[in-house]
Amino acid sequence: MNFGFWVKLYEQNSISVHFGLELHEDIYFGFTVEKNGEGGVSNLTEFNELKNIVAEINPNYTNNQWWLGWRYTEEILNFRTFNTQAVFDLADEKKLDEKTNAIAEDIIKDIKEMKKSLEGNLIV
Repeated sequence: MNFGFWVKLYEQNSISVHFGLELHEDIYFGFTVEKNGEGGVSNLTEFNELKNIVAEINPNYTNNQWWLGWRYTEEILNFRTFNTQAVFDLADEKKLDEKTNAIAEDIIKDIKEMKKSLEGNLIV
């Protein structure tokens, strides 16, 4: 089971672009698109320009049917195996603050870049 949240960044002509973050075994996040309120359409060629924008924001984004691009946090935190130093570091309050702030800053940067690109290009 995945937990997460989604926020709409852009909507025009029955197309909406969202940012999402999910927590499963690890934390990953990215951008997705809906057409007429339906997801799972990111592979459509009409959204290639959106996929290119995401790839320009960060080449570590991977796309598929559900995501224009998704990626793990810079430091992967695997909560299933729970046996990495990165996960153990979360018990230290200072390191927890540093890691969560770094993740938040990374996400905010990507969202700002995506919104700027969407507003500047008036995609689809």
